[in-house]
Amino acid sequence: MGGHAYSVLRAVEYKQKRFVIIRNPWGNSEWTGPWSDGSKEWTPEWLPALGVLGHAFGNDGEFVMECLFFIFDYRVEVILTTIFFFSLSM
Repeated sequence: MGGHAYSVLRAVEYKQKRFVIIRNPWGNSEWTGPWSDGSKEWTPEWLPALGVLGHAFGNDGEFVMECLFFIFDYRVEVILTTIFFFSLSM
């Protein structure tokens, strides 16, 4: 995800998992790892989460990542600590 900034649109907790919904500012490429559009994590049990997350699959630059993966792999502790641990209003 290096090379430019991404927008964190929402942070949502669902079934004790924390997710961030992110947008590529150019809107023309997306994350392809866990919880990406159509990935294996989207089992029938988890598909209802799409409505809660306010997300739909599509090549629109918007994608879902699990919060902990985002924090540890992209070193954004300050942003997500504020979103999840000081302003939990979900």
